Amino acid sequence: MRAFVPILGRLCAAAAMTVLLTAAAAAERRLALVIGQGDYADGPLATAANDAGLSAESLRAAGFEVTGLADADQNRLRQALREFGAAATAAGPDATTFVYFAGRGVQFDGDDFLVPVDAVIIRDAEIPIQALRIGDFVRAMSGQGRARFFVFD
Repeated sequence: MRAFVPILGRLCAAAAMTVLLTAAAAAERRLALVIGQGDYADGPLATAANDAGLSAESLRAAGFEVTGLADADQNRLRQALREFGAAATAAGPDATTFVYFAGRGVQFDGDDFLVPVDAVIIRDAEIPIQALRIGDFVRAMSGQGRARFFVFD
């Protein structure tokens, strides 16, 4: 009987650890924002919507809660990024976040920008006014969750 008690204790401890680890895994939230920007006035991007759709399907299959956005103007794109940042904060420190952007991007003065479908960029100096600086969003997401992924296609 004495040999049985330590084994039973180890089994109980192993069972408790399994329950705790399973609960922790279940508590982890996976959030994704998938953006497909293809309907640009000066020339559409033929594959942006399809690429975003395929990415959204893959992320859902991997257990992510996916928020989709298509052909957003500057205000809607900014709002979606803000809302996603708030959702990531609310999801807690164990959350995993994933942002996928299929659309136009430009680089200006050492910074990278996402271009909304309503952007009218005549001169390079207008890029910071008409587009969204990627670094600002990435900095706003720093410290949000356990892992963060950004894919700009």
